[in-house]
Amino acid sequence: MKHIKQWPEHVDLGLSSFSHKSLITLLTEPFSTAQEAEEFWLEYCCELLIIESETELVSEDELVQLCLESPDFSETIGDCQVNALITNDGGGALYIVIPQHLLAK
Repeated sequence: MKHIKQWPEHVDLGLSSFSHKSLITLLTEPFSTAQEAEEFWLEYCCELLIIESETELVSEDELVQLCLESPDFSETIGDCQVNALITNDGGGALYIVIPQHLLAK
C-alpha cells in the first residue's frame, strides 16, 4: 500500500497515466485552480492510499476500513475506484484508490 500525504499530482502513484490524470481532475474539481486544491490538501491534512494487493482491502485502521466499506463518496476513474471519507470539520479527507482488478475478485 502506498501512503501519500503530499499533493499527488507529481508523485509516482503506480497508476496508469489516464487514471493518474483522472484522479487529479477529481481532486481539483471542487476548486477554481489546481493551486487552490493543493493548498487545501496540505492545510486540511488530506491523505491518499493506493491499494496494491487484495490483502490490503482489509485494515486494522478504523478510518481506512470505514473508507473501504462505507465511503462518503465513491467514483470510478479509469481502471480504478476512488473512495473518499471526510476526516475533519474542514473537509479534509482520506482517499483510497483501488484498482478494479482487485475488486473483481
